[in-house]
Amino acid sequence: MKTYLIFEDGTTFTGESFASVGNVTGEAVFTTEVVGFCETLCDPCYEGQILIQTFPEIGCAGINLSDASSKPALAAYVINTPCEYPSSFRCEKTLEEFLTENGIVGMKNADTRAITKYITSHGVQKARLVTDPSVFPSAEQKKKIAPPPYIAAGKGNLYKVACIDFGRAYDVFKPLERRDCEVTVFGADFSVKDVCVRFDGVVFSDGYGRADKALLKKITSLAGKIPLFGIGFGHLALAESFGGKIIRLPHGHHGSNVPVKSTEGKVFVNPQNHLYAVNTKVPSALKISHVNVNDGSVEGLVYPSLKAFSVQFRPGDSLALDDGRSIYDKFVALMKE
Repeated sequence: MKTYLIFEDGTTFTGESFASVGNVTGEAVFTTEVVGFCETLCDPCYEGQILIQTFPEIGCAGINLSDASSKPALAAYVINTPCEYPSSFRCEKTLEEFLTENGIVGMKNADTRAITKYITSHGVQKARLVTDPSVFPSAEQKKKIAPPPYIAAGKGNLYKVACIDFGRAYDVFKPLERRDCEVTVFGADFSVKDVCVRFDGVVFSDGYGRADKALLKKITSLAGKIPLFGIGFGHLALAESFGGKIIRLPHGHHGSNVPVKSTEGKVFVNPQNHLYAVNTKVPSALKISHVNVNDGSVEGLVYPSLKAFSVQFRPGDSLALDDGRSIYDKFVALMKE
């Protein structure tokens, strides 16, 4: 069945239906990741978005359910060529089977490189993925229910960390557990008083969307009382709480190998998936600690008088190289002080 990807300005790309069939709307973004497509599909940061995969053939290794950390949250998946016969011994399902079971609308045989060039030159826009170009659907964003407080990692360990979960709290569990931290997960409805009394530090996780005024007020209330560490969404929320201006990037950062440089000269190559950044003109209380090598956008901030810092990217914790290990060490050092 012929399928249409229609942008706000009317620019249209065609392909064929793939996986589930339907009509959806969402922001159209691309990712340059070559491997790890299962993790990409399950990344909650793609909530409600139409994701274009630039690599030409997707699904060669199939789907191993242990790599699927959560159900796909994206609105639709656009690819060039799906692999029908995966070769990995770990394969449990094909890409199409996985998408169909999760109700994800797909489009194949699309000129994904042309679509990527269009987004790069025109910026991210809302788009419709439809089988009938006369259809104008209204897609509602899925609502996530904040989890109740629960200990997620390192029960009984030395440092008590409150992790405010905006969608990707699981990223910090193992790195913090390795550093003798007990991690308790909260939703955005956390109590400032409870956190300050019971915990040694707070991590604001990566996630999707924008922080509301109530959340920003809570973060401001924590200032100077307890060490704070923000990642991705948490980085943006922390910056906005203390006067930073949030801007929308022309086409965002989506990929697994985005270079970031610290003011000390250290370069990190990390996965990123975001459309927003902090404006480079930051208030005097904030200091830029990391910048994106490709476009110079802000990738990290420190708050010298507040025992707080944040990074836009997702720090790794590899034993072989420092792809973010020192960032977690910095947070623990703040709690130790």
